[in-house]
Amino acid sequence: MSLFDVIAATQHGACFDNLARRVQLSEGETARAVGALLPVLLPAFEGWISDRAGMVEFLRALARDGYGEARTKASLFSDNGFRDRGILLLRRWRDAGRLDSVRLAEAAAEAGLEPDVAAQLLPWVAVLLMSALHLKAHRPLGWLVSDLEGAQSAASPFEVLADRLQGVEPSKQRPTVRRMLGSLLALTGDTNSAMRTT
Repeated sequence: MSLFDVIAATQHGACFDNLARRVQLSEGETARAVGALLPVLLPAFEGWISDRAGMVEFLRALARDGYGEARTKASLFSDNGFRDRGILLLRRWRDAGRLDSVRLAEAAAEAGLEPDVAAQLLPWVAVLLMSALHLKAHRPLGWLVSDLEGAQSAASPFEVLADRLQGVEPSKQRPTVRRMLGSLLALTGDTNSAMRTT
């Protein structure tokens, strides 16, 4: 299942309808907008996690910032706390140097979005991307983390991975940690660029 399909199924299939009400578009317009913006955000996300610090920050965010509950939270798009998390994500991705403003503007124009509407949508698309990654990664990483010596069965797999990765020299990472990160990165379709520096 693609990330777009996972997002579409969020909130029991009502994600685009609920988001449309927030930004005053139709459900179809919102789906097209998310579909247009998502491919531009993915390289920015992958740039963020292409170094060890960004990967640890990403894993901590998945563990602690409520992206699991966002999938079913009916009031998600009226929760300004989640919107602020989306704004913070966009800032991180810009800092990583991969958020292409020109491509974003082109994608928004192709979807028929006015610049102010695109600006309203972007933080929510970032949150939905993280929520989709949480869903796709949680179970497979949970299986892999359970094989790690000393890992607590009730612990978040994202927290365990972040703990293992933080402060560990790349040359000393265990093969199991590398395998888990490869599994996570494969969910976005590009393992090579990020694995070179982790």
